[in-house]
Amino acid sequence: MKGKQRLIFRAVLILVIAGVAYWKRGQEGGPVTASPPAESSPAEQRNSKKSSPTVGKVDGYERLAGARLVDHRNNDGDSFFVRAGDREFELRLYYVDAPEKYLSDRFESQRKRVAEQAREMGGLTIEETVEVGLDAKAHSLGLLEGESFDVYTKWERVYDGERFYGFVLLPGGEFYLSEHLVASGLARIHTKGEETPDGRSYHQYKAHLEGIEKKAKAAGLGAWAK
Repeated sequence: MKGKQRLIFRAVLILVIAGVAYWKRGQEGGPVTASPPAESSPAEQRNSKKSSPTVGKVDGYERLAGARLVDHRNNDGDSFFVRAGDREFELRLYYVDAPEKYLSDRFESQRKRVAEQAREMGGLTIEETVEVGLDAKAHSLGLLEGESFDVYTKWERVYDGERFYGFVLLPGGEFYLSEHLVASGLARIHTKGEETPDGRSYHQYKAHLEGIEKKAKAAGLGAWAK
């Protein structure tokens, strides 16, 4: 997603997140304003830290600034290879699970996973689920290709494998990639979560994503359009 399309999508995402904040404040009975969530934004948090422009510590995370996407056949919507300085590794996003981009003809566990994703994302068919997975891959890689972005990780391995959990702060420093995927209806809220680098607790950020997901469902975006 380049140029004008990226600007349009960012504007739509801002409206979605602002709408979530509007609804929450209305529920709480307070003054309603079309503003971002009350918590400090990733950009504000990043700017408040006096870390190295390449690497630094942020609330328990290692911040890898200026990371780049690495072209790899295993890249998909929620898991992909990145390079930061002299480090190259596979990153797995916290909180979100994008559908698989294929259906295995060899591994029963993978087919069961696709079936679970299909049920939890609106009762899709297997074919529709894989289609959403391919869309999620195109979406994530389209946002990251040719760009530099920040990665936040504690180097926690995924099931003791070779992937590491983390957050991706997108170019522009406004949103995490997890928010984009949920706002587009291309990932379910599922898998491990942690306190965010900008200080939101697990429950706060999960509730934030659930609000975004509610808007995506109402708008019939991504999987919710099937």
